[in-house]
Amino acid sequence: MTTSAPTADYPLYFRDQSGFVWAIETRGLRVDDSGLTFTSERETRTIRFSEIRSIRLHTAYANAGETPLGICQIGFRQFRNLTVLSGDAQSRADETQRAAYHAFVRDFHRRIPPADRRRIAFNGGLSDARHMIVSIAMIAGAVLFGALPLVLILVAPSWQTLGVAAAAWALAYAGWKSWSRNRPRAYSPDRIPDELLP
Repeated sequence: MTTSAPTADYPLYFRDQSGFVWAIETRGLRVDDSGLTFTSERETRTIRFSEIRSIRLHTAYANAGETPLGICQIGFRQFRNLTVLSGDAQSRADETQRAAYHAFVRDFHRRIPPADRRRIAFNGGLSDARHMIVSIAMIAGAVLFGALPLVLILVAPSWQTLGVAAAAWALAYAGWKSWSRNRPRAYSPDRIPDELLP
């Protein structure tokens, strides 16, 4: 006889719709052995594990040098997604939210029944199409923030030029780190890679 795990509440911000927003006002998720319950602008809804078609984990940087923002995108129904974030209402890094996000992601994955684990697509990083777009931007960024400052140092050497070059190289490095961390791949719900969590 198996015992069910107790219901768990997580004070995380989430989005139940696509599009740009200045601040996220929806907060609070409940996980139990049947699925995930949330209250959004639309409704109070429980997503049963049997409804989930995909889970994508990835990270994003708001500013270079900051702790990345964790993103868990849960695909259900045909075209609907619930996006859970590790940051505050303005999508900024927040240590308390980050700890709750880690606990949520691990608990949520742990509760998924074996039959649903075989069916759900567990994706890490960006989608192939988005990663290709970011890769093109990375090549352009490497030229702009890598090669151009080097030319500037050769043409007009000074401490100021060196400072500008160092800042540009730091920005290029942060972009490369984010690009590398978010390469598309599948993962196992039993072994979530550390680089997919902020």
